[in-house]
Amino acid sequence: MRTNIHPAINRNNERGAALATALIIMSLLAAVSMTVLAVVTHESRIAGSDLQRTQTFYAGAAAIEKMTSDFSALFATTSRPSTSQLNAIAAAYPTELTGEGFSFTKTDGTPNQSIAVDPNAPSGTVTIPTGPFSGLVASVTPYVLDTTVVQTATGAQVRLQRKINNYLVPIFQFGMFSNEDMEVHPGPAFAFNGRVHANGNLYVSGTTTFLSKVTTANELVVDLLRNGNTHDEAMNVKVGAITVPLTIGSVTNGPNLSGSTAGNRGYFPGSPNGTVNSSWDSTSVSAASGAANKFGGQVLTRSTGGVPLLLPMQLEGNMVREIIKRTLPSDTTILSEARYHYKSQIRILIDDEGQSANDAAGIPTAQGVNLSTFNPSPLPNLATSTTVAANGGGRALWRINDNNTGFANSYNEQTSPVNSWNMQQQNGTAVQADTVRGIKAPPPVIVISGVSKASSGSLITITTATNHGFSTGDKVFIANLVGAPQALGGWTITKVSNTSFTLNGTNTSTYNLSPSYGSGGTVYSFTAIPKSPNGAAIPPGSGTTGHILIQVVDSNGVARDVTSQILSMGMTEGEPNAIVYLQRPLWAAFVQGSRDASGVALNTGVNGDPNYSNCLTDILTKTHIGTDGEIKVTAGVPVQDATHGYLTQIVDDAGGGTQPQRSAGSLRSAHGLGYSQLVNQQRLECRSSD
Repeated sequence: MRTNIHPAINRNNERGAALATALIIMSLLAAVSMTVLAVVTHESRIAGSDLQRTQTFYAGAAAIEKMTSDFSALFATTSRPSTSQLNAIAAAYPTELTGEGFSFTKTDGTPNQSIAVDPNAPSGTVTIPTGPFSGLVASVTPYVLDTTVVQTATGAQVRLQRKINNYLVPIFQFGMFSNEDMEVHPGPAFAFNGRVHANGNLYVSGTTTFLSKVTTANELVVDLLRNGNTHDEAMNVKVGAITVPLTIGSVTNGPNLSGSTAGNRGYFPGSPNGTVNSSWDSTSVSAASGAANKFGGQVLTRSTGGVPLLLPMQLEGNMVREIIKRTLPSDTTILSEARYHYKSQIRILIDDEGQSANDAAGIPTAQGVNLSTFNPSPLPNLATSTTVAANGGGRALWRINDNNTGFANSYNEQTSPVNSWNMQQQNGTAVQADTVRGIKAPPPVIVISGVSKASSGSLITITTATNHGFSTGDKVFIANLVGAPQALGGWTITKVSNTSFTLNGTNTSTYNLSPSYGSGGTVYSFTAIPKSPNGAAIPPGSGTTGHILIQVVDSNGVARDVTSQILSMGMTEGEPNAIVYLQRPLWAAFVQGSRDASGVALNTGVNGDPNYSNCLTDILTKTHIGTDGEIKVTAGVPVQDATHGYLTQIVDDAGGGTQPQRSAGSLRSAHGLGYSQLVNQQRLECRSSD
C-alpha cells in the first residue's frame, strides 16, 4: 500500500494580497465613477449652457421681430424715416425681457439696438428681383437691424442681424394702374404691351391680349362685366414667347363673396356676386406651357401673391387727390412729403388779396406780393458798350441777334438798323426801357367834352364829361381830339374844378386853337402811372389783383421767397426774360402788341407808324423779339395764317403816345389771373419692402 505524503505549504507570503486587490478594484471603480460623474457634470453644464444660449437666442429673436414690426409700421407715417425715428425704434426692445434678466446692446457695447442704412448693400435705383413687382425699377434703401442680447446672470450672449430692403416703386412704370377697380373691355382686338395693376378688382373681357405682367390686389374676373353683363371672351396672356389662354379668373362670376365681412377677402357690396374658383391658386402659378390658365406667376391675384401698391399718404387714409393740394399746417409728415407742393423746387402759389390770417390755405401775409400794389424793380441800365458783360448784363428789353456766337455779335449796340434795346414812351418821349411792364391797371381814360382858350394870353382849358380826379401839378396826356391840335400831347396842368383844368405854358399865341375844337378827345394822367425809383414810368398792365408767392427751394430744402425778383423779369407775354405770365391763358399769344418806341418802323407796309413796331407779328415770324400791349386790326378781325398759325391784319397801337387808350380797353380789363406751378419732375412712389 502506497501512501503519498504532501509537504505543508507556507502561505505567510500571501498575507495582504486580497486587500491590495480590493483597493485596486475600488480605485478603478472610483476612477470610472469619477469619469462618469465628470462626463455627466460636463454634459449637464453643456445642456445648461445650451439652454441659456437658446433662451438668449429667443430673446434676441423677439427683439428683432419687434424691431421689424415697428420698422414696417414707421412707413405708415413717413416714406423717409429720420435717424431719430430709427433710433427710437431701436431703443424700444421688449420690456418684458429686461425683467427676466436680458439686456440689449449695440455691437460696441453701448445700450440699445441699432437700425441703420446698410453701407455695403446695393442702393439707389435697382430692379426688384422677386415678388409680385419683380422686374420693376425701384429706389431701394437697404437697412440692417442689429441686436446683441446678454443674459445678465450667466453672461450668455447672442447677436442677431436682419437685412431689409425698402422699395419705392414709381407707378408710372405701369401701362395701366388703378387705385380702384379696373375694367378692360375693348371693342376690337386689343393687345396691351405694358404692366397692369389694380388695387381693386380687375375685370377683363373681349379679345384682349396682355403682353406683360398682370397683378391685382383682389380678384380677377373674366366671365362678367362690372355691371353684371356678359361679353365674348377671347383673352390671352403672353409669358415670354408662349401664348396662354385666359379662360378662368380667381372667382367665378363676381368678386363679392357671400358671407364676407369688411376687411376680408370678397367684401365688395354692390359688385356682382360670385364664388371662389378653387382651381385658380394651383393652376395659375403653374409653369407656362401653352395650356390654358398656366401663367407661371405672370398673372397674380390676392390669393396668389398680389398685394396693394399704395402711395405712402394712402397708408394714413388720405385720398389720392390730396397730392395736388398745397401743404397745410395740419398736414402729417407723410402727407406733406407726398404733395407736389412739397416736392417742387419752384413753387408758385396764388390767392386772393386780403385773406384772413386764420386762413390756413392762404399765403402768409408776410410772404409774396399783392399785385395791386406791386411795382417791378428796374433792371440793369448802364451806359452802352460793345459787350453785354461790360454794361451789367442787360436792360428791361433786349433784342438778341439770331446769328450770335458770342458777346461781340449777340447784341447790337448801334442805332442802325435797330438798337438792341427797345425804347418805351414816357409821356411822348421815347427813352430806354427801365422796367418790365407792370401788372397794375393803367390810369382811367377820361372823355373830353370841351377845349377852349379865351385869348392869346390865356391858358387852354380842358373840360371833361366826368370827374377827372386830377390835381394841380399832374402830368396828363391828351389825344384823339377833332380840332384843337395845339392841345394834343403831354402837359403839366392846374386844376380848376373837378371837371376842368388848364394846360400850363399855353398862355401865348403859339397855342391859339386853330382849327378850334370840334369834338371827341381823351385824357389820362401820366402822373398816376407807377414810376420806378429812377423816375421812369412803369408801363401799366392788366389790372389783375391777387396775392402771389413764388418760392425757390434750395439744396437744403429751405424755401426762398423770390416773388419780387421773378416778377421784375417780366409778367406778361412778350417780355423777353419773363418766367411767369399773368394773364388769361387763351389770349396770351393773340392780344399782345408792342411797347416798342425805338423809332424804327419794322413793318411799315402794315403799320405805317414810325413810333411802334408790330412786335406780335415780329415774334411769330421770328423777325424780332416781341413785347406786349394790345392789338388793333386793319379791318374786321385778325386772320390766322394758314401755314404758320400766327395772326395777320394786325396793326400796332396808334402813334403819338396814345397807347394807354387801348390799354384801358375791354380786352385788357378782361384779362384774368392765369397761374402756373413749376415742379421738379417727381415720381409717384409707392412702398414695397422685402
